[in-house]
Amino acid sequence: MTQRGENRSENRQRLAEIVEVVRKHEIVRGGITPEKLCAIIEELGPTFIKLGQILSMRSDILPAAYCEALKKLRSSVAPMPYEQVADIVSRSYGRPLDEVFASFDEHALGSASIAQAHAAVLKSGERVVVKVQREGIHDVMNRDITLLKQACNLLKYTPAGGLVDFNQVLDEMWVVAQEEMNFQTEAANLEKFHKLNEDVAFVTSPILYREYTTTQVLVMERIDGAAIDDKDALTAGGYDLSEIGAKLADNYVRQIMTDGFFHADPHPGNLRVREGKIVFGTLANCKAICGVDEVYIPGEHNLKNALAAAAMAMVAGIPGPVIRHTLRTFKGVEHRIEFVRELDGVQFINDSKGTNVDSSIQAVRAMKRPTVLILGGYDKHTDFTPLCEEIVKCPIERVVLIGATAKQCEETLEKVGFHAWEHAGYDFEKAVRRAFELAQDGGTVLL
Repeated sequence: MTQRGENRSENRQRLAEIVEVVRKHEIVRGGITPEKLCAIIEELGPTFIKLGQILSMRSDILPAAYCEALKKLRSSVAPMPYEQVADIVSRSYGRPLDEVFASFDEHALGSASIAQAHAAVLKSGERVVVKVQREGIHDVMNRDITLLKQACNLLKYTPAGGLVDFNQVLDEMWVVAQEEMNFQTEAANLEKFHKLNEDVAFVTSPILYREYTTTQVLVMERIDGAAIDDKDALTAGGYDLSEIGAKLADNYVRQIMTDGFFHADPHPGNLRVREGKIVFGTLANCKAICGVDEVYIPGEHNLKNALAAAAMAMVAGIPGPVIRHTLRTFKGVEHRIEFVRELDGVQFINDSKGTNVDSSIQAVRAMKRPTVLILGGYDKHTDFTPLCEEIVKCPIERVVLIGATAKQCEETLEKVGFHAWEHAGYDFEKAVRRAFELAQDGGTVLL
């Protein structure tokens, strides 16, 4: 059998397993309660557990009772057998586990959808936590997401399809999951975060043991102390809860505003207090930023555009945006990518729904001072006449055209009598740089 045939066979087998689990819980006849939803998700395995974990934080998608029930998934994932853990570690190091560790606890400290953690002691005596990735988890999750996306295509014909963009939920889950599966990324995050905070008296993070870290195994310092939400333990330890809160807030502001690198998953399970210091743990999910306000991103197509815009703006030396990927895709709710930043007296505004001309018209109408407009990224069948007619009426001093529709935009601008345009080809960096060159002090660049 070919690889493609094997994949199809595995997909059919997995689909049958999913159907059987759903059938067993009788959701057609008895409905789906929060408890039943959790039971189904736990039985379906890591992909669905990760999806449930993300949905537990989406009160804009699910009722509160379901969100509360799904939060329990964070600590209820069945661990891998020790024999499997030892085999993964040994294969990853190319030598037996006991040649690296003086001791290795067979019972997991915690078990999540992608990996689990074990307490251990290195041969050199350091107490560590060993994070071990589940065997074949990437292939398992990739297959499940493929099947779920196929199911989502059917949901668009149901009432639920008009309320939530389930494909977008799955996209976010896959992005988050891939970040967590890349242990080398987490290792780099640990090193960077630790270095950035080494001069902060009240904050630290686990030390990484780089020589023992691979793509499937990550070894870091074991952190004891009290959980940041364990008020009794903190009070008994002589800590001032208000002081802890103030210092945590102070450091988080520093991470965002000064360091441009912040811990993006600061839930209580990732924060402890030890020896007078707040310890940020598990840095699989960190974000790097370059000093702007914020960006709202509406959907999977515009996400690529927004990320490209952010990246190119940074390359051009323009402060880039904090990316916030919102899943609020309910009908009737307007979404925009927007950020505002002053740079050398020029205001930079990204306010676009990508290929939506009506939204672009609204953005152009909102301009109150001389503006250079970067225009591109539209569908080739777009009618630019309404937008170009609006450009003539508004304080748009120059238009920088980019992308495959630049020629269409040029022709339409000429028809309405607007001649202050120029081409930037497909070079986004060039377009951004040129727009800032053209904008006068006190003016605006609109993307």
